Order: sequence, then C-alpha cells, then structure tokens
Amino acid sequence: MSVCVTGVGLALPYTSLGTSLGFTALPPGYWVFLAPTLLGYALLNQGVKGWLLRRGWI
Repeated sequence: MSVCVTGVGLALPYTSLGTSLGFTALPPGYWVFLAPTLLGYALLNQGVKGWLLRRGWI
C-alpha cells in the first residue's frame, strides 16, 4: 500500500488533476535525494514492523 500511495503522490503533479490543484513538477536534481529517502523509509518501516512482530507487540 505504501508503494501505491508513493506512486500516486509522485505521479500527481504530472496529471491534469495535479495541474488544476496547482502542483508543479519537481526539478530533476530533487529526485537524486528523494529516491534514497523513500527507499530508506520503506526499509526502515519494514525493519521496525518485523522487529515489533517478533516481539509480539503487533
């Protein structure tokens, strides 16, 4: 689900809906920082979720 929400959020500025909402495309240099940040978030999220499951907290 996180991947779907991220994909929609990344694609939205390039759609007519995004344009009507006033969104603009990000500059190319921003993607260099955004991709590792999203990947790190996803890995950390999965790691913490696994840790909590092993401890029986969720």
